[in-house]
Amino acid sequence: MKTVVFVPLAHGYRHGTLSKDAMLRCDTAIAEAQKYIQDPQTNIVFGFGAGGTKEKTQARYMEEYVLQVDTTLTTVANHDEVSVFGTLEELQWVVEKVQGMYEAPHFIIVSQARHLRRARIICSWFFRKDISFEFVDSGHVREIQLRHELRAYVRLILVKIKLLMP
Repeated sequence: MKTVVFVPLAHGYRHGTLSKDAMLRCDTAIAEAQKYIQDPQTNIVFGFGAGGTKEKTQARYMEEYVLQVDTTLTTVANHDEVSVFGTLEELQWVVEKVQGMYEAPHFIIVSQARHLRRARIICSWFFRKDISFEFVDSGHVREIQLRHELRAYVRLILVKIKLLMP
């Protein structure tokens, strides 16, 4: 059986709620999953890795949001590791957990275009080449600030050359 894992990346954490962009990413992932639902040989999983507060992680908020749409969805979500922040850490959390549960999963990363460029680099630099990734643009309500992206790229380079730990 083939496993397809949808990973809508977190965005704009606000204590007690999801940002409109996070909801849009979840909605896009659900819409993309419809392409696979008809295939009985495909196992569909939604993965959420983002940390948050001791009360509730952003991953849990996102999981609750998608389960409101369809209670039958299979999810893997970070409920208690609050320190999982950043795209690299979020993806590492999901990939590690899912690979321990399913054989050779295919990951579909959902985010806005500017963020997906960085996610592609993360997947090529930090994950084995035999792990398959696909990237889906969700559009956005508000563009990620360029200065945030520049800081994130610098951080990735420092992690890659081992001057900084993730």
